[in-house]
Amino acid sequence: MHTSELHRKLLYNATQLMNTWEIEPAHVLHVAQLAVKLAHFWRAYQPVAPDEISILEAAALLHDIGWAQTADRDGKGHHKISERMILEANWDHDLAPYVPVVAAVARYHRKRGPKDTDLAYSQLSPQSKQTVYRMASLLRLADALDRMHQQIWDIINLEPVSSHSVCVWVQARQKTSIREVESAWQKKSDLAREVWNCDWVLRQV
Repeated sequence: MHTSELHRKLLYNATQLMNTWEIEPAHVLHVAQLAVKLAHFWRAYQPVAPDEISILEAAALLHDIGWAQTADRDGKGHHKISERMILEANWDHDLAPYVPVVAAVARYHRKRGPKDTDLAYSQLSPQSKQTVYRMASLLRLADALDRMHQQIWDIINLEPVSSHSVCVWVQARQKTSIREVESAWQKKSDLAREVWNCDWVLRQV
């Protein structure tokens, strides 16, 4: 499937599913915007395929749909429920090879990263597993920036500052301190450090 057609179909199907189940669309739309922006900035320094960015955006739109199905809506285990809901959804037939990858990226937006003991992940091809690792690492960073679910932060730029360190410059849309997201950023940058072999440093403009 051509890249533009894949993007259109993935986003259409993901948006339909998001509209059905997402209880906080403003959050996931903002996270998707941040994740895509982060991926595009990072492409200047590391190869990131357009298909991967489409998968990332779809996963970002759907990473929290499991909240609607958690007991007492407390969110516990919602990342695993999101994965299951994505896998069980009615996607266009020709998207079948991509759906498990989208589901896995969405699942690993929180808690630990992928393991081969995870059933759905273990069934992916080596190339798809690599895409999951790479895109989940970026989704985690984007999600950390909106940990308060208030759509305050925007990514302005990204630049390597050494061979083992990348600086992500962010700007607040209202007066606030970066301390509000620093702890979440430190926690959720674990996978990005592992995948890309560098520290991800957060700085406020």
